[in-house]
Amino acid sequence: MRDSSRRRRWRRALAIHPDGRRLFVGDASGRVPVWDLERGERIALLDPCPGWSAGLLAFLPDGRGVAGGHGGLALCDLGAAPDLRGLPVHAGGVCALLARKGGRAVSAGWDGALLEWSLADGRSTRVLRRRETGIEAAAFSENRAITVDEAGLLEAVDLDSGEVVRQLPGLARPGRLGLYPDGRRAFACDRAGGVTIWDLSTGERGPTLRGHRERASQVLVEPAGEYAITTAGRDGLRRFRLADGECVAAFQGHAASLIPDPAGAGFLVACLDGALERWSWDGGARVRLLEAVPGVRGFAWAALAGEHLVAATYDQALLVRDLARGTRVAGHAIAGASLHGAATPAGGIIYGTLAGDVVVLALHRA
Repeated sequence: MRDSSRRRRWRRALAIHPDGRRLFVGDASGRVPVWDLERGERIALLDPCPGWSAGLLAFLPDGRGVAGGHGGLALCDLGAAPDLRGLPVHAGGVCALLARKGGRAVSAGWDGALLEWSLADGRSTRVLRRRETGIEAAAFSENRAITVDEAGLLEAVDLDSGEVVRQLPGLARPGRLGLYPDGRRAFACDRAGGVTIWDLSTGERGPTLRGHRERASQVLVEPAGEYAITTAGRDGLRRFRLADGECVAAFQGHAASLIPDPAGAGFLVACLDGALERWSWDGGARVRLLEAVPGVRGFAWAALAGEHLVAATYDQALLVRDLARGTRVAGHAIAGASLHGAATPAGGIIYGTLAGDVVVLALHRA
């Protein structure tokens, strides 16, 4: 096993996990490379104590690890270190991702490609669509994709057949797109804060949801389909009646992502400061599940992967936190900024980078 990194640093600490399969190496940067001893490959790059020199590594009987150095000590679940595989999928940044059943994934890139590929090895199995004018924004439901190019032409593509089922010209280059869960209607978020609904079956324009002062970043439709929750980062959250577009409620809060609650009682708000809250659909009941993360500049996106909350920071790091324990599990560096990520059916995460790579992250617990 050989560390071929060009930037050589003093290796200050070594520790083998109690499972005997992984080697953890502490260096002067504070980051901790993780090696698979059976394959002889580096599988993760953790960041358990940012800004510190990782001069001490040790494991507790329950699998959690202690990392520390000049800056102090940090208790983190090093045993849940992820397996990482970087897959060069696109020639430009990744716009959106969807992990499907059967070990497949679909991605849209700035290079104009809409690709279906294997999560196991990253090989493209189908080119669903290639747009010569590029892709500015994209969104997925389980069986449909929508993309918009730099000219404002929206296309809806059936993910099973690869057929273009609808084209809508004249969109004013929306910053973000969204889809109803059934894929029949689309949301186009404009830069003035409006969210326009489009019927993909008829091509007709529906009401525009107005209530944000900034561009909305996400739309989450309630299960009954009558209302939707939107967020615009620091501009807070809004609840809209979809039939006429009326804003029925406005809430304070700085959300990075809105996540459907697996328990079905409402939705989860992943805040820009790293906190996680459970909200009722009317916003009347809120429960803090995870506290804020100090020293983080902000989160670009967050996703729920089984018992873990995974979030990408604007400082090019990925943070994994345990929901049951309410503790930080691990962190690792991102090779390039990431603006999009999604959970896989197997309880892992895939995320795309601005360089066009897609990283598959398989979380496991010792």
